[in-house]
Amino acid sequence: MGEMLTAEGALARLGDHREKFQDRQVDVLVATVGANPIPVAVTARLLVREEGTVVLVHTAGVARYAEKLQCLLRRDGFTVQTKDTSAEEPTVIVQAVRDAVTELQLAGDTVLGCNYTGGTKGMAVFGLQGMMAVRNEFRLVYLDPRALAIRTHWATQQGLVREEPVFVGDAPALSIEEMIDLHGWERVNPAPLAKPDAPPSGDEGRRFESRIQQELGGCGITWSQPPLRSYHVEFPMSDLAPDIARPRCEVDVIGTTGYVLHYVTATIQDRDQCRLKLMEGLLRARQIGGDEARLTLVCKEKDPQRDTLRRLAASLTQNPGGVRVYGESDLANLGKRYAQHWEQEVAKRKERLKGG
Repeated sequence: MGEMLTAEGALARLGDHREKFQDRQVDVLVATVGANPIPVAVTARLLVREEGTVVLVHTAGVARYAEKLQCLLRRDGFTVQTKDTSAEEPTVIVQAVRDAVTELQLAGDTVLGCNYTGGTKGMAVFGLQGMMAVRNEFRLVYLDPRALAIRTHWATQQGLVREEPVFVGDAPALSIEEMIDLHGWERVNPAPLAKPDAPPSGDEGRRFESRIQQELGGCGITWSQPPLRSYHVEFPMSDLAPDIARPRCEVDVIGTTGYVLHYVTATIQDRDQCRLKLMEGLLRARQIGGDEARLTLVCKEKDPQRDTLRRLAASLTQNPGGVRVYGESDLANLGKRYAQHWEQEVAKRKERLKGG
């Protein structure tokens, strides 16, 4: 679906998309970091000027995501600093943001931005208070996962000035590999733990057949199924594993349009198994692609049962179009229908943005 993106060429490939924010770019972006690091990476690559600075405010619980973001954004040429804080204590959050901005010793004409998409609500609220304590004017930045748009406001002592939201769902801000890395996963293609040690099964099979024929008095044998020609069926499985302590995440099919991950899972099992696939798939999709990820289940259910599954899918997420189900009647034109549905979803979001 999407073109694989290397970190080195990220800003260059985003040229046209960065131009949309030419009059809104910031020199310094202070960003609160949560369990979904994708909004920080996307907004930094689109809004921070080349060789600008990104300050990552995070708690101890998400320090690993801040570290991943730091590595990614430094490869883009940004200066990246991290600031540890508490998710519960307001004064600690306010002080952390104040210190982070003060330590930068910014010139008066430096444009400062604050991305409050990630982290807890407390971090967003008190982080803004920390910004206001040391800066009279700055730009507020929010990546809306439902609209796939960046919403910005210019904050002053008199209040907020709303700026037109910009659709960015088609911006190739992240590759699949970068999404995987940001969430702390890594590709695993394990080799067999040991060489096959079973004897060749052909001779064993012939001896078994001869023994049965003797017991049957020499009658012939017709096998109802082809025999398995080995005791061992061995093949490498491709999956994702962050470390030995966390469960592995087996992936069916994934792709991207812009920075949006499309996770596709399929089954020919009954409706109960389809339900399990839906719930597991949604979890896996978010583990890789964050709140912006899209899940698709492909199954063999006929229309009435498929529609029941679609209602279940709609109840699993507050993101319209975030989960789709395709049944038996969809299979002949699956690719075309998928593309049409995505195009319709993008068109709806762009239209809604025009209305505010």
